[in-house]
Amino acid sequence: MLQLFLEALFVAIYSCILFKILFYFIQNKYILLYVLGFVKHYISYYLYIHDLYCNNGTACKKILHKNNSYVAKTDNLIIESILEGFWFLMIGSFATSFINKSKWLTAIFTIGFITHLLSEIIYVHDYFCSFNCKIKK
Repeated sequence: MLQLFLEALFVAIYSCILFKILFYFIQNKYILLYVLGFVKHYISYYLYIHDLYCNNGTACKKILHKNNSYVAKTDNLIIESILEGFWFLMIGSFATSFINKSKWLTAIFTIGFITHLLSEIIYVHDYFCSFNCKIKK
């Protein structure tokens, strides 16, 4: 449970960092939320965060064999990034509708944290581990 909390905390902070960068370029709330979710997932692959999750993530530890080393594959990267964009848009639209623009960073932190926990609860992470993590050769 502690590891899941720490993962969600990492995702929340990572989301805030990306938000601060994207906010300079995108002012429309809905476009910003979608792009944030898309970029967060897409860039994570190239920063090897997906590989890290394949080897150490809460869901992957349940599903994958512990004796192997894994790397994430890119077969579904665009589709998953599009879906994560919509996931952020849906949750973010709800969360930011109650606050003014000056508190968006707090909302983004909360959205990042909650989306990670919800993805664990509804088995999105299990899907990720099953289909995206392959044994490193």
